[in-house]
Amino acid sequence: MTNTIFYNNISLHERGRNGKMQYKDAINEYFNYLDLTLKPTTTLNLARIFNKHITPYFENLDVSKIDNMTYLGWTNQIKKKNYSNRYNENIYFALKKFFDYLEKMYDIKNVPKKYGKFINTKVEIKKINFWSLSEFKQFINVVKDPILHCFFNLLFFTGLRKGEALALRFNDLIDNKLRINKSITKDCFNGKRLELTPKTKNSNREILIDLILKNEILKLKEYYSTRFENFNDNFYIFGGSSSLAPTTIERKKNIYCKIAGVKQIRIHDFRHSHATLLYSNKVNIKYIQQRLGHSDISTTLNTYVHLENEYEKKVIRTLFLQKLL
Repeated sequence: MTNTIFYNNISLHERGRNGKMQYKDAINEYFNYLDLTLKPTTTLNLARIFNKHITPYFENLDVSKIDNMTYLGWTNQIKKKNYSNRYNENIYFALKKFFDYLEKMYDIKNVPKKYGKFINTKVEIKKINFWSLSEFKQFINVVKDPILHCFFNLLFFTGLRKGEALALRFNDLIDNKLRINKSITKDCFNGKRLELTPKTKNSNREILIDLILKNEILKLKEYYSTRFENFNDNFYIFGGSSSLAPTTIERKKNIYCKIAGVKQIRIHDFRHSHATLLYSNKVNIKYIQQRLGHSDISTTLNTYVHLENEYEKKVIRTLFLQKLL
């Protein structure tokens, strides 16, 4: 049972379909079901959404009696919080999947499907944060720790997700390629971060790395071999016998940004920076999609379309200057 749901475990099947189903009972059974079918990280993220945005509103209700006014009252409450359109959709989708389950198991009408999803009226301009190559060089030049130096280089020049990079072991380096087939969770479960398979088939991939980056990884291998008597190729590239803690990486990154005098970006923005670097150098978008492990090319296009806007601005500036000549 996911430890973020705080209800007693009461099986609805034991009571039968008596036409009355309290939300507290239903949500507990639903998460027992999710624990058997989803990865722990997915279940945990869903539990957070329910605990914060759904349970406080519905917890004292009979789910079989939720009507139009109840549902619209909840949607209006969520909209007042002024979340992003995407986050609103995530909340809606979480509730809809819960009612999908109730509809399938107990023939309870799917309230979100019946009364409609959020209508997002807020106009949003998506802004992607990234570093140019010169900004990254300014940053990496102040990173003296050999493990973190290699880690940040890898993120910028491969576009790996943080969890994918942290899960890498030396036996994943095959000739000039890195084998990507696992990821380490950001959150701890029973005090430990889990090593899981990627959530999509496309995330399983091999990516080519340059000779300089390969040599830096091999130097790390030498570095560990002199410090660990039991060193072997199953050691983590970033951490040795255990992987680096994400909190340590984030804290050190922030310090290095201040020392280097560059703008703060998230660890995930190293991935954006890599894709931006490739796209701005006319690398085919299909290859960028494969390298990043996106399952849908529209994800790649939508994420990096901001570059087209930058090109448009450059065109306008050029035309304006020409008119002044």
